[in-house]
Amino acid sequence: MSTISLEQARVLKEKAMELYRRGEYPGAAASLTEARALFQAQGARREEAEALNNLGVVHLLLEHWGEAAQALEQARVAFVELEDLGGQGEALGNLGVLYRRRGDAEGAVATLKDAADLLQRAGKWEAAMHTYRAAARIRLGQGRILEFLHFYDLSLACFDKPSWGNRLLRKLIQIPMGLLTRRAA
Repeated sequence: MSTISLEQARVLKEKAMELYRRGEYPGAAASLTEARALFQAQGARREEAEALNNLGVVHLLLEHWGEAAQALEQARVAFVELEDLGGQGEALGNLGVLYRRRGDAEGAVATLKDAADLLQRAGKWEAAMHTYRAAARIRLGQGRILEFLHFYDLSLACFDKPSWGNRLLRKLIQIPMGLLTRRAA
């Protein structure tokens, strides 16, 4: 019986992801909620955490802020308990997006930075790069150019084998940063 329920949960999760890809967010939320309950009943903690994280993203897209925050925080806590740095980083990154969409730029940047740091520690370099760039875009929108350059430089540092263009861009970014930090000293 437990195998059947776990398989049912996985089928529901896949159905939810298909609905998500088609932009059918209410249906995706319903399927993820049901899948999460089945994962929880079976003690499949990692799959439950992933379902919660996905559910948080769907609620975010539906602009159900409270439900999104609750699901993402529950996912983050579950990933902490599982000692899953990548999962923690993903949940925190999604919380950062939630804060930005709700107008909390400072909370968003702090959360995105923490998320990117966790993603780097987990070896998820591409996700870390995108997360640092999300923080950079917020700072650019605020006109905080030095902080924009700092986060963009961090995003470029995530490349294992940077292209010549990325190496050149890092050098160009480091010129004004170096000049500004020398003046402050």
